[in-house]
Amino acid sequence: MIEEMGEVSLKGGMKLKVARLVPPVEGDEGEDLKKMVEFLRGYMVPEWLRERELDAMLEERLKGRDLEWLRHSYFLGWLDGQIATYAEYTTPSDNKDVGLLGPIFTIPSLRKQGASSATLDILCKAFEAEGGLFLCAEAENEGEEHALAKVGFREVHADPFGYMWYVGGGHSLEKSVEDYFQRDGDCEVRSLNIADGLREPPLTLAAKQWILSMGFGSITELVEEQAASRILNDEAGPFAEVLTGILNDKGRLVGTACLARHEVMDVMLSPHVLWLDFHVHPFYVDMVEEMLMACFDEAYKRDARWVYALVPKEEEDKVACLAGSGFEESCTLRKYLAVREELWDVALLVKELGREE
Repeated sequence: MIEEMGEVSLKGGMKLKVARLVPPVEGDEGEDLKKMVEFLRGYMVPEWLRERELDAMLEERLKGRDLEWLRHSYFLGWLDGQIATYAEYTTPSDNKDVGLLGPIFTIPSLRKQGASSATLDILCKAFEAEGGLFLCAEAENEGEEHALAKVGFREVHADPFGYMWYVGGGHSLEKSVEDYFQRDGDCEVRSLNIADGLREPPLTLAAKQWILSMGFGSITELVEEQAASRILNDEAGPFAEVLTGILNDKGRLVGTACLARHEVMDVMLSPHVLWLDFHVHPFYVDMVEEMLMACFDEAYKRDARWVYALVPKEEEDKVACLAGSGFEESCTLRKYLAVREELWDVALLVKELGREE
């Protein structure tokens, strides 16, 4: 589908016509598709990728190959019949609350003419008009950061992944995050897919006091890695990451759990050991045990036999939570390393999978 979004005047008096392209693209829209593919190949695709069946790859995406999980919106700025600006965002196919802004590009001759900001402004208004609440972006350079800030994106120092945020609905980010996680109905615990990575960013802002992290990175990064290698929970090898989450009645991600290998620790341990990384919004702490048990069941099917977790001793709520899920304390790093500093007063908790509780 191609939709005309309007015409804007640039600083030099030129007129930029902005259109939105939403897969699947069919019929006469194929000509615009060809121009878009050519634009991406000429300006935005790394040299190493240009020689690999790029046309076919992009055409498959634009024809809706991944519509089961994702909905892409491409915004193209046209000048004299040629694409001059490009921007995109992606949302889960079943929920438009949260979106991730993709690449932004303006041809060199139009830079500093307001073309990027004009295209982004139209994109943000379209996102908000469809009910979008949070659009997050990662600025690649100062120029992108300036363009994002100009249309309302702002940095949030509490964000561990360094996103800039655009908030729909005219509310503050803090108020929107609080409202976003309100609990009204039943929740679902299930394996995560690539679309759930897009649902994660608000959780990273709201659940900081309930993060247990071994440093595996965001769920977004993990599901992208899985998708790239065609490894998802229903097709995974024995030691791929196990990703499980809690979704509330509005389809919002309110908790995540990950079991994965640890590149440093695994040198010393059995290959059947996985490490736990989880976080959850405080409104949904009572769902943690169910989420973890689903994660453990999947890990056991893949031949994992032990799960390890590290928790500061002072965080008694987390220790109690994991104890309720069958973890037992093995030792503390402070004792194991024979050091005095309280910094190392961290409990190593262990759970044996498959054992009758």
